Amino acid sequence: MQVDLDDLGFEEGGHLLVKRALRRIPTGEEITVTGSAPEPELHLRAWCRAEGHPFRWDGHATIVRGGAETGRWVGSERAGSAEGAVEHAPRKWGVAARGAGVEAGAPEFEFSLVDTRRNSSLAWSTRLKCGPTTPPVFTRRP
Repeated sequence: MQVDLDDLGFEEGGHLLVKRALRRIPTGEEITVTGSAPEPELHLRAWCRAEGHPFRWDGHATIVRGGAETGRWVGSERAGSAEGAVEHAPRKWGVAARGAGVEAGAPEFEFSLVDTRRNSSLAWSTRLKCGPTTPPVFTRRP
């Protein structure tokens, strides 16, 4: 596959065209990138290194799609769903938003409020009366 950036600079959006082309091919396949913008080798080499794609320069760029983007999510899981909270969230979800992807191998965080069934008095609070400039005050359930 060939991507011709013409005079579009990498910093002006050329990287989006390269990224799109790489997503259309399987890992291990290559694309050729040409263009007339200043310093294409510099920009492409740095971007490929950051994104995990092997890079070669012979007057034009040859980029091999690396497996970093897809490999990152192997074994990952969703942190529940947007429809509602789970009753007992695994500690490895940390503070991930509902439905967010959690990478495999994430550490198990220590939270005192993880199990709301046993710690419901810690998770419940009531807003007390406060003035217009006073911050809200919260209290534990009796």
